[in-house]
Amino acid sequence: MYTPLRADHFDIQVAEKTIHAHLLGPMRAVALVIPEMLRAHHSGHIAIVGSLAGYSGLPKALAYESSKASHY
Repeated sequence: MYTPLRADHFDIQVAEKTIHAHLLGPMRAVALVIPEMLRAHHSGHIAIVGSLAGYSGLPKALAYESSKASHY
């Protein structure tokens, strides 16, 4: 999810949706599969892929960058 967002036109609802999608989304997905993985004799792997956006600034990406940086 990416919605252009700058400090001079900050929208908290857009920022919250971005954080929910990029940070809480993977956590929710893991929470759904962990119980079954544990029941299956502790087997399986989970891979969560981040973004280079967490390392350097992108234009109009105020919330997006923050949501990606929180993964590292």
